[in-house]
Amino acid sequence: MKINQTVFGGFGGIVILMLLVAITASWSQKKLIDSAEEVTFVYKTKANLNALEKALVDAETGQRGFLYTNDISFLDPYNNSKIQPNNTLSSLKEDLNKDPDQIKIITEIGNLAQQKMQELDETILLKKAGKEKEVRDLVLSGEGKIIMDEIRIRVGEMIRIQEANLVIKQEESTRIYILAQFTSWGSTLLVIIFGSVISWMVARVIMRTIEQAAASISGSARELAATVEEQERIANAQASSINQTTTTMDELNISANQAAEQAETSAQAARHVGHLVMRLSEKSMEIGKMNNMVTELANQTNMLALNAAVEAVRAGEQGRGFNVVAGEIRRLADQSKKSADNIGMLVSDIRLLTATGANNGNEIMRIDNIVTAANNIVLSSQQISLTAKQQAIAIQQVLEAMNAINESAQQTATGISQTKTSIQMLTQAAEHLKSLGLG
Repeated sequence: MKINQTVFGGFGGIVILMLLVAITASWSQKKLIDSAEEVTFVYKTKANLNALEKALVDAETGQRGFLYTNDISFLDPYNNSKIQPNNTLSSLKEDLNKDPDQIKIITEIGNLAQQKMQELDETILLKKAGKEKEVRDLVLSGEGKIIMDEIRIRVGEMIRIQEANLVIKQEESTRIYILAQFTSWGSTLLVIIFGSVISWMVARVIMRTIEQAAASISGSARELAATVEEQERIANAQASSINQTTTTMDELNISANQAAEQAETSAQAARHVGHLVMRLSEKSMEIGKMNNMVTELANQTNMLALNAAVEAVRAGEQGRGFNVVAGEIRRLADQSKKSADNIGMLVSDIRLLTATGANNGNEIMRIDNIVTAANNIVLSSQQISLTAKQQAIAIQQVLEAMNAINESAQQTATGISQTKTSIQMLTQAAEHLKSLGLG
């Protein structure tokens, strides 16, 4: 369950319970007020009944005083009580209009009170008229006493009813008061218990969530710290390697520049050798031509020799043909001698030209290979020179990249150190949060 759900649910339950307590308290208070009003009503009714009885007694007292003394001043209680019984009876009827039995008794009391007042009025009038005997006979007849006793009986009955009602109302009021007290204290205790349980549950859920979050943060922080330490170690090692690589690249740059210079020197020497080899190739081609001529002359000489042999066989008159053949042979021989001389001169030149470049310059079959090799050397030297220059440029770019990487690695190491410090602070905060949760 989520924290907000637990909090809202728990305190929602407390609010509902408090509302129930408030409703119960309000109901109990209303019942107490109603009971108090009913008790007050009972006391009021008793007071009115007592007031009615007192008014009749006061009226009778004033009547007796007047009859005994013939002093009109003794009629003041009588005069003051003449109106009160009617008002009191009206109030009682209004208050007890929901109870037919008591209304009936009140009506009877009212009739008796009216009869009593009439009896009192009659005796007073007879006294005022000087009719003492009639007054005495009326008083001794006991009519007024009988009426007054009936009134007292009815009033006493009404008071007993009201006292019974008062006992009932007091008992009900006591029960309501006890219920109200029980409800108030019980609901308060229940709110405390329920609130404590809910608070404990809410605190438990919150603390468990905090502990889990703190443990997760702490674990993540430890793992992150280990990772950062490893990254810091790698970054430092990388920075060291980059520094070493930068030093090596600096040395390689120097070596590449030296190689480029050496390649340029080799290219120049190779071009010189190529030029010499080209001259040798030209001479060799002339030698090939001379050799071809010598070969051709040799073949023709052989053919002529063969013809001479044939002619020798024929001898005789036809011998003159040998002179022609011999002359041709001499001519060819001269040409062969000239060619041989030229070949000798060419061979001498070739020996002089190839003395520094080849040990076997006399071998004509290797001249083409020497020319091709010389050309390849020139091309390779040129390629080496170009490559060395490009390599020097590339090494310079690598050096610049290495410097940038080195700077980035140092910044990374600095950032990792700052991150490590932040992680340590995060770990401390997580541990503090965890200790708060456990508390």
